[in-house]
Amino acid sequence: MIHLALALVSAAANLLQEPAAPAVRFETYATTASDGARIRGELGRIVVPEDRAKPDGAQVEIAFVRFRTRAKDPGPPVFYLAGGPGASGVEYCVRPATGRLVRLLDRHDVIGIDQRGTDLSRPNLMQAGPFA
Repeated sequence: MIHLALALVSAAANLLQEPAAPAVRFETYATTASDGARIRGELGRIVVPEDRAKPDGAQVEIAFVRFRTRAKDPGPPVFYLAGGPGASGVEYCVRPATGRLVRLLDRHDVIGIDQRGTDLSRPNLMQAGPFA
C-alpha cells in the first residue's frame, strides 16, 4: 500500500511540474550599423508551441538578435518589436542601437525580435503570398 501511495505522489508531482524551458540555439550575426561599420551580434532561435494551450500541437520558431553593450555599468536591456504587419525587429533594431542621435548600445543591450510569421522566424508567413 505504501508503494502505491508513493507511486501516486510521484506521478502527481510529475504532472504539476512546469514544462522544461525550450532550448535556444545561437549563431553569429553580422550586419551594417547606421554609420556603415560592421556590427556583430548573436542570432538566437527558439521553438515554442504555436498555441500555448496545445503544447503538443504545431510549433513555430522565433528568431531574435542580441547586440551587447560595452558599457561597464549597463542599463536594462532594450527589446525592439517592429510595428506594422510583417516588419522585422531583427533588421529594424539596428538603427536605434547604432544611430547618431539615439545610440542605445552605449548603455544597453539591444534585442530585436522577429515576431512569429515574420522575416527570420519560421514559418515566414510573408512569403506565403496574399490571403485569398
